[in-house]
Parts: sequence; structure tokens; C-alpha cells
Amino acid sequence: MMSSHEWHQGELYVQSALGYKEAVAGAHPNFLPRLTSQHQQFHTSLEILPVCTLDGQGRPWGSFLTSRDGSHGFIKSPSLNSLIATNMNLHKDHPVETALREGAKFGMTQLVLGTDTTYQGPGLKLIAGVGVMFENRRRNKFAGFIDESNVGTEADRTIQMEVMTSLGNCPKYISTRSLVANPNHMPTLLHKEASLSGGQLLPKETLQHIAQADTVFLATRYTSPVSTIFKSNLGMNIRGGKPGFVRLTTEISSTGEEHQVAYLPDYSGNRFMSSLGNIHFDKVAGITVPLMKKGKPIDVVYLTGDANVLIGEESRKVFLGVNTCVRVEITGFMHVKDAVPLMPGGFNQAEVEGYVVGQGDDGVGWSPYNPPVRRLRSELSMIANPSSESLVAMNEAKIVGFEQHAPDLATITFKLSQPVNYTAGQHVILDCATLLDPDVKEYKHMSDKRGGEKELNDTGLRTWTISSAPKSRSTADDTLKVTMRRAEGGLITPKVFEIARRQKEVALPVLGVGGDFVLPQSVSGKKMLWIASGVGITPFLSFLKFLTTSDETELDVTIILSVRRAEAAVMLELIHKAISSNSPSAIAGKLHIHVVSAGIESLAKQRFDAFKVAVTKHSTRLNPDLLLEFAGKEEKSEVWVCGPPSLETSVLQTLEGAGWGVDKIHRESFAF
Repeated sequence: MMSSHEWHQGELYVQSALGYKEAVAGAHPNFLPRLTSQHQQFHTSLEILPVCTLDGQGRPWGSFLTSRDGSHGFIKSPSLNSLIATNMNLHKDHPVETALREGAKFGMTQLVLGTDTTYQGPGLKLIAGVGVMFENRRRNKFAGFIDESNVGTEADRTIQMEVMTSLGNCPKYISTRSLVANPNHMPTLLHKEASLSGGQLLPKETLQHIAQADTVFLATRYTSPVSTIFKSNLGMNIRGGKPGFVRLTTEISSTGEEHQVAYLPDYSGNRFMSSLGNIHFDKVAGITVPLMKKGKPIDVVYLTGDANVLIGEESRKVFLGVNTCVRVEITGFMHVKDAVPLMPGGFNQAEVEGYVVGQGDDGVGWSPYNPPVRRLRSELSMIANPSSESLVAMNEAKIVGFEQHAPDLATITFKLSQPVNYTAGQHVILDCATLLDPDVKEYKHMSDKRGGEKELNDTGLRTWTISSAPKSRSTADDTLKVTMRRAEGGLITPKVFEIARRQKEVALPVLGVGGDFVLPQSVSGKKMLWIASGVGITPFLSFLKFLTTSDETELDVTIILSVRRAEAAVMLELIHKAISSNSPSAIAGKLHIHVVSAGIESLAKQRFDAFKVAVTKHSTRLNPDLLLEFAGKEEKSEVWVCGPPSLETSVLQTLEGAGWGVDKIHRESFAF
């Protein structure tokens, strides 16, 4: 049977701009004008349904439908064109409640706003959803309209959705979780500004919420200029990544007013470009950000705003290493605590279908496809003008030194063609595309082998924490040291090691340095706890080297070094070199290192005796009780943590649960 689906103008533009038009020419049969029986079974077993609806201004908002008690099976499907969400009690400010009261409709030839009392023709309130089974990454999309004759009451809400299109969705970037009912559910509105005026910015706690999120939902709208009521649609999609993949910044408008802007990178997917096509054509989008932490209520930030799609050089000018991104200038937002009657629980990764990476005590199975977190150019310091692609590429790094500490660990010295300003703890971004094998650069949607996910569509950009330190806060340096691990089977680090060993002449473009994992202006008298796992020690080496040259007099630093027993001596030697690199008197004040590693007691004792600092060995794994003992329950230390996502999440959960504020915990995952 011939498909009735056709690409609209926005989709065609983005597909053509990215060179995808021919590749997706035969994809129409993927879009069905109804559900399948498998879709029915899928949706009716969900405990949560992310949806997109419109407010009175026609702006898209993403939100979540759930039963009042978070139970499964609250969705019914009496036919292949109908889904009915039942037994709901949505909070008062819920975007779906707003849509029912005053949401814009699609009329015969136009979008009819909620304030328009002159329109007399028929109109439909559209809706779109993306069902997600977080425990196994299964997902399916649909779009249609709300049957306003079956919506129940505010106290006992029902939403009947008539499905006009369905599609299986890409699962690549979904991190697995198990959602369980939250019996103590009590939603609380923390902040709301339906229409932000110029100069109004998001509250600090809302910014912190977004910075921690690894999953967002993108709500979009397409208004057809012809046969509007029949050909228009809303879109709802899931976007995942490592925490911090959505970047927020403040930009100044032509009138001199500050505006909050969100940038969302677009990773490689199925290349249909439906969401981006909608945004390109209608210039609006919503981003909904749930914060899902094991054992805690799910807080949600809802954003909506004016949006556009940046492609190619236009994207790279603002977003390093990102060929396509979505820019949303936020015009309205809401922050709700305990927004849904669910919370993430623990689950057995052995029971999860498909791939799970880095499953730990945080209850998250991180997707192996997640690319590194990319920073905006405005977040970086460079010698060149950050808005000029050509000037940035002029700075190059050559390898001039190689010091091997272990078979897979070494410090590489880079000489830059132009000096850069940086702060201890920051990272350098190098363009290593010339080191990639050609076949890696070819497009693939999914990996055909387990463990090959990271090879897909690799741009060659690499971000490494600098382990050397600047001579001062104000002087630029043309020499940087990076302590890096050689990744077994990696695409770049084995080649960097080989180039360094053989002293080959290779120049790598320097795209910039940046990062906010840094020390405050003064640390004298400040009680600090630094937590490192493995090669996550690198920013702390930079901290120590810098402090040996500073005039700080009262240092109070505790380091937790969580390492494999075989690497403990190597890591301690790196710390020893860092604190003795510039001053024979080493560090003034207190420096206590806790080495946490199973079997550490068998490590040669003389390794510790060379230090002029206190070193304590703990033959165990780092656990919450031990962490709190080191962190100081009475006088709470300010904390810096660098390690894999599972360590970071575990530390955050433990410390926040013990009363630490988010602003007292700094993190920088070495996984980026």
C-alpha cells in the first residue's frame, strides 16, 4: 500500500542542507497513518507518556502524562487510531491543563490563538507524544489531536488522543532507568514566568537543574500554509546525552537586553529531520527537562521559546564541534518540584535488553552512543576571535614531550604556535580529525557490532584536561601538558601515544581552552575535598602545581584517590611531582591523601614515606559512610569530583542527601 506521508517544506530544507535528501527519499513507509497492534501493546503498558501541546500563544510545551499513582496501564487503546490516558490528576500549572483551557487550535487555513474570538470555523487541538520504556530503550512516536469530548474533569482527567501518524523512534541516546511509583508525590511550583520580558533570566536553581540533566524532550510545531487543519502537526522527541549536553548562556539583544538562550546539539540519527524541520519552518520549540536521580522525586523544568536551526559553519561558530544545533531563546518557563508521581529506582542491568554502559549505584545505564559534552565558544578562552572559524584554526599544537607513567598512562607535552590564557583545572580542545581512519568518518546510523558505538560519525574533536598549570592567573602560556590514558581500541589516543613515542611532526588545530572546574580566587582557610578516580586526577595535578606558585598560606585540602591497586603508586608519584615541581617547601598548610583501593595494604610502604604530607590507605571501595567521614559532617568541605559518571552521581547523591548544597559541589567528568 502506498504511504500518504510526505515531507513538508521545513524537513526538505534541513534534509537538503545536510545532504540527506536522497538517503531518506524512500523512508515514507516508516510513517503510518495509524498505530500498529505492537504500538497498542507498547503504549498501554507505559507508566509515563511525554507529550507536546500548545499554550494560548501557540507555543509548544513538553510535559508528562501519568496516572495519579504512577501505575502502569493507565493508557487504553480501543482502536488503531485512538489512545486514551485515564485516571490522571495533573498539577494545576501542567501544560496539558493549559492547553485544554486556552490552547491554540489549528483551523482550516491558519493557527488560531487562544485569544482569537473572531475565528468561526472548525479547529483541532493537536497533540504529539513519544512513548519511552526507560528500562529497555524501546520507544514509539505518534501525532494527532485531542478529542475534546472526552477529557474528564480536572480532578479526574482523561485525555483521548486520535492518532494520525505513528513512527518507531531512534533509541541511540536514551539512558536506561527503572521508574517506580512515588507514594509521597506532592507537586510544588517553584518558579513560573509564562512570558519572560527582556532582561529576565532563569533562577540559579533552575540553571543548576538543567546543567545536571542527561535527558530532555524536544517539543515542536509545524503549521502548514495550506490545508492547515489537515496537514499541520506537533512533534515530541527525546534527546539524551551526558550531563551538561544542553548548554545555557546569556546573550545580548540588539536593544541591549539580556536573554536566556539554550543550545541543544543535534547528534546523528535517522536523518528524517522532522523535529528540526518543524523548528526551521515555525521558529518555535519547547525543551522539557526532567531531573531523574535514583530514589528521589522527579523535578521538571519546562521551557518554551523562539527557536531556529543552525547548520554547518553557522553552528560551529557558536558550538565547537557541532555541525547542527537548535537555538532556543527562552520566552517562558516553569520549574516544578516532584512534578510526576514517579521516581527512578534501582534495577538489574543483566535484565535489560540491549546495551548498558557504566551501570552503577546511580541506577543509570548510560548509552554507549553518547558523544562528549561540547562547550559553546563563548565558554572558552582563546587567543583568537571566538567568532572566527578561520582565526581559531590558526593556533596549532605540536607534541614535543612524552613521559610514560604506565603502559596506558602518559603525560604529553604540547607546544602551541600561539600562547593561550587558561586557569588551573581547565581543558584544551584539539581537532584530531587528521588522525582518524577514513571509514570512521562515513555515516552510519547504528553500530553493527557491540562496542563499536563510539566509532560512529566521530568528528575527531578531543577534550583533555590540562595537567600543567599556568605561571600566573594573568599570563599566557605556549606549553601545555596533558596526562592521558591510552584507550584500548580507541580511535585517537593510541595514535597520539605512537606519534609522541616516535617524535613525529604532527600539528593539531587548537580550538580553545575552557571549563569551570577551577579553584576560587582565594582558597586560604577554605576546607576543600578533592575526589578523583583514575585519570580523573588530572585537574587536581594542575591545582597542586598552581598552588605551589601562589601566595596561599593556609591550605586545608583532603584528596580521596579511588584507584586500582596496581595504579596507586603511579598516581601518588604524580601527586608528589606536582607538589614538588616549583617549590622545595611543597605545600603550606594541610594536605591529607586518602588512597581508597581494595588490597592497598600490600603496596610498598616506602612509596608513601617520600611525601611531606599525610597519606592514609583504605583497603576498601569508596562508600557513602567513608565519603561523609572525609567530607566533614560538622564543617562541610567544598567538594570537587572528577571521575566516571557513576562516581560523580554517587558522590552527588550522598552529599546532597547529607545536606550539601549544589553550589558546594563541583564536578568535571573525564568521560567527556
